[in-house]
Amino acid sequence: MISRLLTQKAGCVADPNVLAEQVLWLWEQVAFHLTPLIGVSGFQSLYARALHLAAPDCPGFSAVLPGKSIDLLFHTLKEDLRALEPGVAESCGNVLLNTFTDLVESMIGEVLMAQILRSAWVGQSHGNS
Repeated sequence: MISRLLTQKAGCVADPNVLAEQVLWLWEQVAFHLTPLIGVSGFQSLYARALHLAAPDCPGFSAVLPGKSIDLLFHTLKEDLRALEPGVAESCGNVLLNTFTDLVESMIGEVLMAQILRSAWVGQSHGNS
């Protein structure tokens, strides 16, 4: 689902700015749906852990400093993605989102995580959030 959503916009892979915007939209939707369940600090901690776990596959991502707001985390991610080659940015966006969702799923279960992702992403398009 993540791969499909990352590339649903025409030309997404060819344009790093469009790809970065699409990745950020996905993250914003996940944050909106998950923070009521796990809290802002829980989201920040899991995001930092996912970034750490994704680092071997995505060395272009900046380290996360404790206490950064979710908006600042996403701004940094957007800038990091824009700096990467388009194919690498797509792959890294995919790796990071999958790693994060796997971490959350291990805590709340597959069924609830799938339900949250469907609520966050299915039937919505970028720009209509």
